[in-house]
Amino acid sequence: MKLSPVPEEIRLWNVEDVCRWLGLLSLSQYAAAFREATVDGPFLLELREEDLVQVLGVEHKLHVRKILVSRDKLKPLTAKEREMMNVVLREVLINPDRSNSLY
Repeated sequence: MKLSPVPEEIRLWNVEDVCRWLGLLSLSQYAAAFREATVDGPFLLELREEDLVQVLGVEHKLHVRKILVSRDKLKPLTAKEREMMNVVLREVLINPDRSNSLY
């Protein structure tokens, strides 16, 4: 079993988890600003582009984009998204030959 450097559930992350995650994104130069602003997992989920640029000093547009895209991948699925995923999984289990045609 592979150990994760940060908890799987972003809502459980503390400030140091967020800073380690920035390091995994090769953006550790922003860790001090995130630490100073006490950005933990729940707060990371709420950050807007303006917050990153104007408050946390993330000026490079691609760095802003990388943080937002990577953060969005960590968000838990909504009930509707989980339902859709279950429909797809059931379809694959019922028709395993068709699943190969998805690629």
